[in-house]
Order: sequence, then C-alpha cells, then structure tokens
Amino acid sequence: TDRKIIVVPTRTIPQGLSALLSFDPDASADENASAMLSAAENVATGTVTFAARDSEFGGFKIKEGDTMGMTNGKLEFVGDTPVRSVYKVAKALMNKHTSFITLIYGEGITEEEANEALRLIKNKAGDGVDINLVNGGQPVYYYMISVERSGRYNIKRRIWGGSEFAFFGILPGDGCLPGTPTFFCDQKKVAKKSPAVADAADPALGAARP
Repeated sequence: TDRKIIVVPTRTIPQGLSALLSFDPDASADENASAMLSAAENVATGTVTFAARDSEFGGFKIKEGDTMGMTNGKLEFVGDTPVRSVYKVAKALMNKHTSFITLIYGEGITEEEANEALRLIKNKAGDGVDINLVNGGQPVYYYMISVERSGRYNIKRRIWGGSEFAFFGILPGDGCLPGTPTFFCDQKKVAKKSPAVADAADPALGAARP
C-alpha cells in the first residue's frame, strides 16, 4: 500500500478522545499526528473504580468492594464514596492551567450522584473551566475524568460546529455513522463531516467500545 500510517500513542481513553477530536481531515498526516499528539499530552486522566478482591497495593490495604481513586494510573485514594473519590481525583489533577474537564459516569452511578460530583468539581474549578458531564454507561469504572490544559472546547467547536455529542456505545439516528462510537454522533452534522474522522479513529477506539 502507498498509504502513510502514523500511530499516535495514547495510554488512556480520555487521551485518545482528545487526540481524535483534534483530527482535521483537511490537514496532512504529519500535521494531524503533531496536533493529535499535542492534544493527548495535554490530558490528565483520573478513574474511580472498585476492588475486586482484598489486596495491598501502592501502600494501601484494600478490601474487596473498596472504592479506589486513581490519577494517571497511580492509586491515590481508597475507601470513600464514588462521588467523594472522583472529587478528590479531580482536585488532585487540576491546576491553574486547567481549561476543560470531561466527567464520564458509568454503571452503578445515578444521575443524582453524577450531578453531585459535577457540583463539587465545578465549585472547586471555578468559572474559568468548562466542565462537561457525560453518561458513558461504562462498566468497572464508576467515573472516568479528563482534565485538559488546552482549550479542547474550541477544537470541538471547530470540528463539530459547536454541536453536542455523546460518548461510548452506539446510538441510532441520521446523525450517526453505523458501527462507530457515539461520540462521532452529532445529530445534525456528523453524517457530513465525520467519515474521514471515523475511518481514522475507529481502530484506536476498539477498547472504548462497550
């Protein structure tokens, strides 16, 4: 084949999503690789999950069922509620350069709990940070959180015309590409704008599919 293939290395789902949202179908492969890598590097990732068994890890004694909060893969907190844990994780990841936060809540978290977590994080982050709450529905992780230094919201507006989109799973509708993750599903514009994005991104997001 005469196609040029460039692998953009990412370690977490939020990094991959941020990188994919910086893809520009009109740019060259090298330009896209540089932009996507830069976007991924500006993302800090937090997760909140639960212990499957009793263990000791990272200096913590963990009991089966304990809630665990992690920042960039490092265990930071054990034993609090999921809401308090994700707040602690967000607090640990935020700094003066934070501009955008995406909070994705999964199985076992009610809408009320997710909104309480959103309220706590908003109060801590202040008005200068854009925060987006998404019902991801993912198993295993109560929450995944993306904390970004650069203005991904501006990138999102440039690519998607400012429309909202959803993460994970598959949704029906004229604005969705069959077989692609639903964050490509812009109900008004994705059918026109995303074929190249979906083709480039789909292999990288295999692990994010339900």
